Amino acid sequence: MQFVSLVSILVLASLTIYAQPRIVTVDTVHWGRVIPRGSTPEAQKITSRVAIRNEGTQNLVVTNVRPQCGCTTAPLDSHIIPPGDSTMMTVTINLPLGSGLFSKYVSIESNDSVTPVRPIYLIADIQRPLQLSSSFIPFNTGSPGDTIEGRISVTLLADTTITVQIGEPSKGLLIKTPNVFELRQNDVAELIVAFVPRQPGAFRGEAVIKTSLPGYETIPVQGFGMTK
Repeated sequence: MQFVSLVSILVLASLTIYAQPRIVTVDTVHWGRVIPRGSTPEAQKITSRVAIRNEGTQNLVVTNVRPQCGCTTAPLDSHIIPPGDSTMMTVTINLPLGSGLFSKYVSIESNDSVTPVRPIYLIADIQRPLQLSSSFIPFNTGSPGDTIEGRISVTLLADTTITVQIGEPSKGLLIKTPNVFELRQNDVAELIVAFVPRQPGAFRGEAVIKTSLPGYETIPVQGFGMTK
């Protein structure tokens, strides 16, 4: 009788251990070479649909999805996944301004006791045909009445020759480099602008870069600075 009871306890324990949710998904999402096709916000994003599967015997409950940084979003279609079922996660990355290998990760937290935190690595090789050194023009500091300069560089990575024109800047902003010039592959041009603030505090201006490269016809660039 005791033997039967012991066997029953062991069987029940083994079933209890087995009856667990089990998360199964990919280790890595690799977009390969990515060439942004324009300067619009949508052209700066890449997206992938990732399957999250439950190969356990109880409901898999995803309690949290943590992207590594604010540049990544990863909403789930469903946070509760029945045994043998799956859901989809939409991973979207806002691309950085530069070119080169980009690597981030998303952590999936769930009630899987064996793998409570499941990372998925996100990789892309970004090759921009036209690259700015910054998303804005940084100005030097100065005092009211001083001429304060700001600089930003433009690099052409595409195998072509393009014409670049600096459009009419906002009021008070002076363009100190040629307004029209050509760029060939791997050429780097520096755009220098100047501003004379009349009072202390923060100031801003805007210049518009116009090019003959498809998708990059108009690129507005804000400039920010501070006077003492």
